[in-house]
Amino acid sequence: MTPELLHIRIQQLLSLKSASGCSRRQFAAMLLSPAGDILTDGHNTAPHSRYGAKCGGNICLRDGYKPEEFSITKDQDPISNLHSTFKPRPFALFHTSDNTTRHLDLFRSRQGAEDRILEMCEKTPPRRPGEDPDIGCFHAELSALTTAARRGVSTNGSVLLTTSEPSLGSAKVIAASGVRRVMIVLDGAKRGKRGVEFLRSNSVLVEFLEN
Repeated sequence: MTPELLHIRIQQLLSLKSASGCSRRQFAAMLLSPAGDILTDGHNTAPHSRYGAKCGGNICLRDGYKPEEFSITKDQDPISNLHSTFKPRPFALFHTSDNTTRHLDLFRSRQGAEDRILEMCEKTPPRRPGEDPDIGCFHAELSALTTAARRGVSTNGSVLLTTSEPSLGSAKVIAASGVRRVMIVLDGAKRGKRGVEFLRSNSVLVEFLEN
């Protein structure tokens, strides 16, 4: 791969980050042939999701639910209660995230709506950095590699260009996939010292590039 082509791939990689819907950080990865041809790409998201989707569909599972994001209103629309003529449910529960308001359900009492808020917040609390690492987005590197698997694209001897140090879990998949070179454009984020060490100990060349 020529330096000129590598520069182009880096710019494409950084642009790809915007496809991620993660409200915390956006990452991207690109699987290349040794000559620099694009095989597949990926960003941190939910598996097989549309562009801009969050790991929890409408919310970031690591951000969790917060009580202040919910609102309860008295539902004045009789059409919404046609299915419950004899037992009206006039209280509507809404959740607001990233300036998007989503209607969740109708309740017979305000207390019922408040109980649902408490239940959702307890079930999906915010996570601190490093806490419950298995909860959250499908990592960008895994997205690129699994896309290759679905399309029947060989990853043996390929190059992985990514915007972050791979986590240990991702590094294991990268090494097992036959990737021989990982090029990291840090872009202000570090999260995988153990992943880098694992790759190097398994004969994968790891390089850090300037943005």
